[in-house]
Amino acid sequence: MSRQSRRRKPFTRRGAVSVEFAILAPVLLGLLMVTTAISDMYDAANTLQMAVRHGGRLGGLGSLNFTDTTPTNDRIADDIRAFLNSAGLQGEGAMIQITNPDTGEPIPNLDDAVDPVPYYQVDVTMPYDIFNIFTSSSTSEGGFATPTETGDTGSVTTTGATSFPLSYTMVFHNGQARPNR
Repeated sequence: MSRQSRRRKPFTRRGAVSVEFAILAPVLLGLLMVTTAISDMYDAANTLQMAVRHGGRLGGLGSLNFTDTTPTNDRIADDIRAFLNSAGLQGEGAMIQITNPDTGEPIPNLDDAVDPVPYYQVDVTMPYDIFNIFTSSSTSEGGFATPTETGDTGSVTTTGATSFPLSYTMVFHNGQARPNR
């Protein structure tokens, strides 16, 4: 026998890379999807913060148009909803409350000349589906939860088990944001 015939054939690793890829691909894809979902949620929370700041500033501006009889509270809520809608979030589902930061009681009218309110707090809560990448469509609603009318309670139902409310609160002093006390 020759020396060459006594040697074993070298071990071949054909197919090993495919098996390793088949095992690791779902893990890497899942990690990518979770990262995308979390960055999407961070973007929505940042947009919500900007909407509250932008809408809350209107409270200190008063009525710039003397023919406009819309109460300031309604203008703040409308502006926040419009801001959220323009960012692709569902502003109609947002629950907006304007309250006294010291007592927590709702302020019915910021335009009240008899009892002016120097400090007011704007609370906004909106439904958000963390995995909206699975349900997004070409509409502006995307994967965000849809509100339903439930009468006086004002509750909002959300789509999917991964939905939760995003909320942001900011206190204003004559239209200027101030740190919470």
